[in-house]
Amino acid sequence: MILGESQIQGQVREAWEMSKPQAGPVLHRLFQSALLVGARVRSETGLAMGAASAASAAVAVAGKIFHQLAGRSALVLGAGDMAELAATCLASEGVRVTMVANRTYERAQAVAEELGARALTLDQAWEHFATADIVLSSTAAPHAVVTWERVAAAIERRGRRPLCILDVAVPRDVEPAVGRLENVFLYDIDDLQTVAAQATAERRKEIPAAEHIVTEEVDRFWTWYGGLAVVPVLKEFRGRLDQVRAQELERALKRLAHLAPEDRAQIEQFSHALLNKFLHQPTIALKQAAHVGRGYGLLEALKRLWNSGMGNKILVAGGAGYIGSVVVEQLLARGYVVVVLDDLSRGHRAAVDSGVDFVHGGVGDRAVLDEVFARHGIAALVHLAAFALVAESVAQPEKYFANNVAAGRVLLEAAARAGVRRLIFSSSCAVYGTPSRVPIPEDAPRAPVNPYGQTKLEFEQMLVEHADRHGLASMSLRYFNAAGATRYGEHHEPETHLIPNVMGVALGRRPAVEVYGTDYPTRDGTAVRDYVHVADIADAHVRALEVDVTGAETLNLGTGAGYSVLDVVEAALGTAQVTLLHHDIAQALEGAPGNPPVQALAYHYAQTEEHAQAAHWLE
Repeated sequence: MILGESQIQGQVREAWEMSKPQAGPVLHRLFQSALLVGARVRSETGLAMGAASAASAAVAVAGKIFHQLAGRSALVLGAGDMAELAATCLASEGVRVTMVANRTYERAQAVAEELGARALTLDQAWEHFATADIVLSSTAAPHAVVTWERVAAAIERRGRRPLCILDVAVPRDVEPAVGRLENVFLYDIDDLQTVAAQATAERRKEIPAAEHIVTEEVDRFWTWYGGLAVVPVLKEFRGRLDQVRAQELERALKRLAHLAPEDRAQIEQFSHALLNKFLHQPTIALKQAAHVGRGYGLLEALKRLWNSGMGNKILVAGGAGYIGSVVVEQLLARGYVVVVLDDLSRGHRAAVDSGVDFVHGGVGDRAVLDEVFARHGIAALVHLAAFALVAESVAQPEKYFANNVAAGRVLLEAAARAGVRRLIFSSSCAVYGTPSRVPIPEDAPRAPVNPYGQTKLEFEQMLVEHADRHGLASMSLRYFNAAGATRYGEHHEPETHLIPNVMGVALGRRPAVEVYGTDYPTRDGTAVRDYVHVADIADAHVRALEVDVTGAETLNLGTGAGYSVLDVVEAALGTAQVTLLHHDIAQALEGAPGNPPVQALAYHYAQTEEHAQAAHWLE
């Protein structure tokens, strides 16, 4: 790496251009600040002055010979990286690279096409010493290739026109005798490195000035970044106080019903003016503190003293889904401020309260995630945005690994960048596969038998990594079959849950209930499942937010009792005549791949008192 050279800044700019589609506002500003630093250092200091690399030194010495490089012609011998770099530096000064010669013609042709030049073999190059102004040589040959015998006659035909030969090869390409020919100016790598060393020494004197610019721009970036947190806090602070103002105004006006409309309007105007007066000085103080880097301290104080709500703002990923919408409903009922992120591929916008901030996007969209975390000041994350159909996971495993694992990692990394330290993950008892014993404790062997269960397990493992690397405290809730509904109902397309399908028969909307497998090793031959009401599952997610957790912990949720398919059918339909489409085990495996015969009796295996408190509703 050469001090003061511009190539690194160019690479940073290219990286920024490539990252734009995925980057959020913070990363955009960071790249812009970095590029601004580079531009200021080059224009305001002498750090870029002189030639500090062999390639730039070659351009510098050629400029001293010809004074004006633009329009001069160059012959390049060799097609390696060094030759190409030096030729590019010459071309940037207006030199026309007209010919590229190499031992292998194909390589010469490839480099010549990039430089807009003509390709030659080395044997064809010697005669062109008569016409070129500059010869740049870097062939990587083990011996000199530019010899007196090969080029003397061609150089003699030049008359008195100077020829600059830049030998940047190690070992040297050009015989010293060539440099003694009339009007030949030969510079080898040692000469060029001496020039570069002198320039580097001069550049080092400019480092303190460059560091001062870096410090200025770093401070400016952090001031801007601190302002990002100030804006949403002020907005929410004002919004909450305005709610209080409106509520108290309504109470007062009810007691003053005798007032004329114009008097009531005056009182309302007074309430607005009073609120603005109260907020004026805190707003100025907070903005000023952000500008001098003290914004975060005041923000924390504001959150604690005025209960701004930022400390209880929860992002629910998948909050428009069957379980997620009920989690949102219960969070709101307990006073949390909720933001919902959902791409609606499986959820429904109508299942989310209209007053909730809703973001239409996926958990793998980095730009959307960075903006959500920056704008809303998220304190904790509840993740329910995984795909969850076993049969589909067997048919399309890549779809499940892409969403549940790869996109899930993007979500985790965005949360880590935003400083989120609490996450509740809606996992599954599918991580256990076919259990060796029931009830299933949290430390039972995990051996998923389908891609769905495997993806849930891999995300749990990522939570362990993030606990170690980022201090993320998480709780993974494992359960089997969610059942029942709240006011938002249950709607899947296609419907795969047993209970809605059984009820569909009872209501005359379905002709039959399909029973996949009638000779499982269970008491009536049909598969056994542990059904947990969706409201109870949602309650467990909310309670998990309120329990002190360190590291990555897991908790099983269940009722303690399993029910077979026929149990559910009989409970719903009684002894009424029901058409059952029975399938034998082979057909069951084909129709419902990846399902073990028993998914039952998962229950809370209380290993700590805190866990017991978190899930006491199970008892």
